[in-house]
Amino acid sequence: MPRSPRVEVAGGIYHVTVRGNRRQLIFRDDRDRESLLCRLDEVAVEHAWTWLSYCLMPNHWHLVVEIAEKTLADGMQRLAGEHAQRFNRRHEVDGHLFQGRYWAKMVRSDTQFAQLLRYVALNPVAAGLCADPSEWRWSSHRATLNGWPAATRARKRVEELLEVWSGDAGDRYARLFDPSGSLALSYGMDSPWEHRPPLAELLASGSLDEGMRLARDHGYRLAEIAKAVGLHESTVSRRARRAS
Repeated sequence: MPRSPRVEVAGGIYHVTVRGNRRQLIFRDDRDRESLLCRLDEVAVEHAWTWLSYCLMPNHWHLVVEIAEKTLADGMQRLAGEHAQRFNRRHEVDGHLFQGRYWAKMVRSDTQFAQLLRYVALNPVAAGLCADPSEWRWSSHRATLNGWPAATRARKRVEELLEVWSGDAGDRYARLFDPSGSLALSYGMDSPWEHRPPLAELLASGSLDEGMRLARDHGYRLAEIAKAVGLHESTVSRRARRAS
């Protein structure tokens, strides 16, 4: 059965996640990471994107992107496809690098957007790769926080989008990471893990098998998924693996 096309909205902001097939590494060294980031900048120009945040993890990556036109699918196909080709050629391997299609969710509220920025930046902290998000070289957090040229456009747009919370100028992004700051307290951001998609939403993503696989990727237990879909846990496990 063909997969249903993704719904895109011009001017929308999306959280995109791409994961390694069977949780395999999708970056083996800094050259792999640098190559993807260079291509991200090129694709953003080609497809009228403004990337707002990203984080490269060992076996997956997160991207928060604003699209001026309905170009998310085309851009992601090029970005992920070319990375997979370069990776396989450089490391002399073959087979699928990524776990199916990319996952994407449109951001629908200001609070969700702020939680998402925190979630993406704090991913390496949650994984035990660093103690503070600014220590992780392979995310946009440090450049955005410090106003470095590499993130100039992203920082300007992020600050504009966060302006709805306060008439005060400057450093709204930085205040999201201050546990005693007004922005963090006002919007319930004491926990960075509030952005996990609801189970029902993941199960409705494409086919049921793909939805169960996404739910497993986002940390839902087999028992939770089995209860939601009315299947035995072993069936859920088998079909989720088959969708990988």
